[in-house]
Amino acid sequence: MRALTLLILWKPVQHAALCAAGITDPDAQEMAAKVNAFSGSILGGVMIRTALAISLPSIISTFSKSFSPTIAIAPQVVSDLRLWLWLCVVDSHGALTTGRSGQVDIQEALKATRLFASLKLQPYDMRLAATVELYATAKFAVSSAWFAGARSIAPHELRKFNKDLDEWEEYVSLKIYV
Repeated sequence: MRALTLLILWKPVQHAALCAAGITDPDAQEMAAKVNAFSGSILGGVMIRTALAISLPSIISTFSKSFSPTIAIAPQVVSDLRLWLWLCVVDSHGALTTGRSGQVDIQEALKATRLFASLKLQPYDMRLAATVELYATAKFAVSSAWFAGARSIAPHELRKFNKDLDEWEEYVSLKIYV
């Protein structure tokens, strides 16, 4: 699962080899690389279904129950949580870019993001947690009726979305950029 997550996030394209084969257009190179948006969507779906089948989402509860500021959490728990958070990002990104509904309840992941970020075990853990929170905010807004083509936006929904983004930005700017 971890290797597939790296593949879907990194999506290597060997531009030099494709140019040598006469494929110079970047879009054509991406399609020829077989790690394109379509294959990424399929791979992401398989990864999410596999994670659900092995009950990886339960890591949120396991992590939350074992969290203690004074006792180290088992490395496997942290590793599994990191994997699950990345899968939440992959699923939410796929849902937002394709217009489909996601398979993951990203709101559940929010129960652990700030605790996870507070551990500061790896330099980018805070950014991963912040990314999950941003996708959760965006996913909520995109799933609302006003985003789906309604002619008018209910003022209270727009205020809530703006408030959520402002709170996220304030929290992240204090944690990442300090």
